[in-house]
Amino acid sequence: MAVTSIWPIKGRVDKVINYARNPEKTHDKEKLSELHEIEGVVEYAADEMKTEKRAYVTCLNLHSEETAAQEFMETKRLMHNEGGRSCYHGYQSFKADEVDADTAHSIGVALARELWGDRFQVVIATHCNTGHYHNHFVVNSVSDVDGKKFYNSPADYRRMREVSDRLCREYGLSVIEKPKEKGEKVTEIINYLMQQPYANNIIENNIIKSYAKVYKCYTPAININGVGNVVSENEIYDAPHNAILLGGQMNLVELNYIHDVCLETSDSGAIYAGGTFSGQGNVIRYNYFENILRNALGYVNNAVYLDNMYSSAKVYGNIFYSCESAALLGGGRANEFYNNIVIDCANSITVDARGTWSDSWKETAQNRVNSLKNEFPYYNQGIWKEKFPHLSNVEEDEPELPKYNKVYNNVYYNSKAENIADSAYLSGTIKKNISLTDKKAFFDFDNKIFVPVKDGEVYQNIPDFVDIPFELIGKTK
Repeated sequence: MAVTSIWPIKGRVDKVINYARNPEKTHDKEKLSELHEIEGVVEYAADEMKTEKRAYVTCLNLHSEETAAQEFMETKRLMHNEGGRSCYHGYQSFKADEVDADTAHSIGVALARELWGDRFQVVIATHCNTGHYHNHFVVNSVSDVDGKKFYNSPADYRRMREVSDRLCREYGLSVIEKPKEKGEKVTEIINYLMQQPYANNIIENNIIKSYAKVYKCYTPAININGVGNVVSENEIYDAPHNAILLGGQMNLVELNYIHDVCLETSDSGAIYAGGTFSGQGNVIRYNYFENILRNALGYVNNAVYLDNMYSSAKVYGNIFYSCESAALLGGGRANEFYNNIVIDCANSITVDARGTWSDSWKETAQNRVNSLKNEFPYYNQGIWKEKFPHLSNVEEDEPELPKYNKVYNNVYYNSKAENIADSAYLSGTIKKNISLTDKKAFFDFDNKIFVPVKDGEVYQNIPDFVDIPFELIGKTK
């Protein structure tokens, strides 16, 4: 049995190729785990990668593995197609103890040759991690035959899965088959479905402005639902209410420039999500928020608002400038807010405990649990339990309390420090957040280039602060 997936990489080609070739020689495992992100969801954690070992490497349409990265880039130059995604990183993971290295690699090479070998340059590497053999595929995003881009449509992904299943059968391996009777083996069906391709709808590189003129509330520029969608490199502004409504699971919102929204509403958010325990695994990263302010209606507006016990979101690497409130986490659980820069904001981040405010709020928390059980009855089993462990026992774990939130490695300048409810402190991680008083900590503060100066105050206080790709934010093409 083999599980497959493939996703785009925007960074440097050589990093992912070097990892595929020599995982055991790559020491920066935390940064390397980004190469395993499927639109924001990590395939496996950095600490698990410490046992990653190379078995075999084969190249298609390349001279050698040593020159693969250079050949990828040379193809882009020759074909005059150097922008956008640099490559695609895929994997094919086999059931433990079902294959050896030779068989796994043979299947991987056959899969790559059939799917991409006639048009694209490919590196195929077989690794072993904690007893599991799996193949990594690094596919050039530009064809060396016709110069066209590979976009990985849903049809492409289905074909990848179908060819992989056929090859597994030819080698005598097990394949997940569709059950013959409705209701049979429910847990296995759920696990299988959760590993299927994400929707992979992409909203990228747009300017969206001056919208919601007739229906002003909850008419956002972008409304996300479903699983595994991407909103990237857009500029959104001049609107009475939200820029983005965020729902579903495992969606990614990144590299957007969002400013001057929530102009005619209050108690709102430029990016807003709320009212459910089921919205798990969403990521908001590397966005720039500006001028999200309180208006005449009086209540606070937030750049990011995780309302009414919304849980399990990651908010990191964002820049919040001149906002009334950078982020409000309204009583939810297992959210993470880290590695953000907050400048000239009245409030940085607030984590409240609204589930404890009254009996009616406590009842609201129980209603969230009931809705979760009705909509997603498998929330506490299989891959849901594996990916969202804090969710599996939420009903017995005081759902009204804002447990397991993390707020760390954030930088505040001329902004109020975090405001964290006592109950969130008791079960969460609140640490290494710093307040600065000298704008020289940033590269060019007066021109709003809020990049921390190397060896400056930010890195002196937070040595593991991760660079924010400031130059990539917003519409770039």
